[in-house]
Amino acid sequence: MPRPPKKGLDYFPKDVGFYNDYKIMELLERYGPVGVAVYEVVLTEVYRNGYYLAEPIDRVSANVARIIGSKWVQKRLVSQVILDCGDIGLFETTLLKHGVITSVGIQRRYATVTSRNKVNKECYWLIDENGQPLLNEPKSRETDAETGVSVTETRETASVIPQKESKENKTKQNKKNSSELRGSLRPEAVFRLILLDGTYYEVCPDEVEEYRKLYPAIDVEQEYRKMIGWLDTHAKNRKTPKGIQKFINGWLCRAQDSARPSDDRKNAPAPNRFHNFEQSATDYDALAMQRIRDRMSGEEEGHEGT
Repeated sequence: MPRPPKKGLDYFPKDVGFYNDYKIMELLERYGPVGVAVYEVVLTEVYRNGYYLAEPIDRVSANVARIIGSKWVQKRLVSQVILDCGDIGLFETTLLKHGVITSVGIQRRYATVTSRNKVNKECYWLIDENGQPLLNEPKSRETDAETGVSVTETRETASVIPQKESKENKTKQNKKNSSELRGSLRPEAVFRLILLDGTYYEVCPDEVEEYRKLYPAIDVEQEYRKMIGWLDTHAKNRKTPKGIQKFINGWLCRAQDSARPSDDRKNAPAPNRFHNFEQSATDYDALAMQRIRDRMSGEEEGHEGT
């Protein structure tokens, strides 16, 4: 009995123009090298299994975070990168919503490597024999266990179905995001600090007032503005939602330590003008002026006596 053809790959080609692809450029603009690292790890997991990966995104994200290391990425950030890869076009959006990661580009590379391998390519196959996107939905007799949606062969064009689904899903998602946004945002927020995952930590007036009492020697509002500028220009050093409070408190504490209250400045002794010797407390200029006055007053008394 012949051995069944191997579905997974031991390697896959990477074009030298990889970083000149506009989709990769957009991914880099959103997440930097971390986003590309996540995308490439996901590719290795896809090709390890064949030309698609049918796993819940939550589980894939946990595995990718484990491979890269929790020091560099968290599971939630990985999930967001994967979903954004769908929006950018690096993954097929309709299938991604059903927990299937693949794309036309992934399948083209897979077809090139397995040109002599008679692997069954009916399930979620997106391209024709010439490597062009299929006009019909990908064939599959599998049923999505999570949604109960059966992905079967259909005569409707793929350009119609994704548009219907994307419009409906976008409307639902926008409503959901709007409700979550209204529930989570604090309208009285006075500052917004960008976080590592691209979201914002919002600072309310009560928090500013509390820090103003704790650190009276500094301009707390100005320090928050400095934080905003620093976080904008140091993307790799941005904080997580759990670590932002520690960052704020540490920043203000250092600013307080380096600041000197105005009363201390008034009462502080004059700086030492002699670098090699201890400064004397005697004011020799005043003594010299007093001697001149005494001498002048003595001469005047002498003139009056004559």
